[in-house]
Amino acid sequence: NNMHPITSATSGEKSRIAFSIALALHKIYSTKLELMLIDEFASSIDETGMLYTIEALNTIPGIKFLISHIPVECDNEILLTKYNGITSLGS
Repeated sequence: NNMHPITSATSGEKSRIAFSIALALHKIYSTKLELMLIDEFASSIDETGMLYTIEALNTIPGIKFLISHIPVECDNEILLTKYNGITSLGS
């Protein structure tokens, strides 16, 4: 029996579960949802998990935003920086 309570899952496992649920909901409601916003998902998964996440996101239509404080390699990105409490576009 490989089942264990969700409360014993690592933060990375919980992130993957939440992402899987989001993808399932997107598939169910795909005619109504054209935007997916994923906030701080990357902070709890490793680099390989992030690559799989981006690969999965690229297979679904619509606009996707992945918000992360961890550098992530992707084709289209908007980089925001914070200096002296002020957030701006740029490096």
